[in-house]
Amino acid sequence: MSGFKIPLKISTDNIYQGSLSNDVEQAITDFIKLLISSSNKSFKPDRGFGFSLKNCRFENSDKNSKISNKKLNEKSFNDNCFARDLKDALEKYESRLKNPVVEMVFNNENQEVSIIISGNFKTKTQNKNPYKQEFKFHIW
Repeated sequence: MSGFKIPLKISTDNIYQGSLSNDVEQAITDFIKLLISSSNKSFKPDRGFGFSLKNCRFENSDKNSKISNKKLNEKSFNDNCFARDLKDALEKYESRLKNPVVEMVFNNENQEVSIIISGNFKTKTQNKNPYKQEFKFHIW
């Protein structure tokens, strides 16, 4: 005979094998990957969720274009660039980070975008060190 005994006793031993701060940092990293890889307007409940990385592919279709690279090789302090768009999305959707800074660098040789995101955790109990992570994506 199979089934459950009442009262159900659940042991919480070994549920968290890493430290809580690493779990939070990994969760933020995973969420940022989801945000970066999601196209704008693709999530029906919230059409604003996502990032325009796919638009970046069309902006950089010409390897010799200096104008298109200007939109990529920027920090989030400047307007009219992809880094600012991602910073705005992080401020809206990732509430565990405060004061995020986004830097994007386009490597023409590898046709690769490097996105460096840094910031502080909202609460000091989560992690005393600042958050910093690098993401790399191939454009073509």
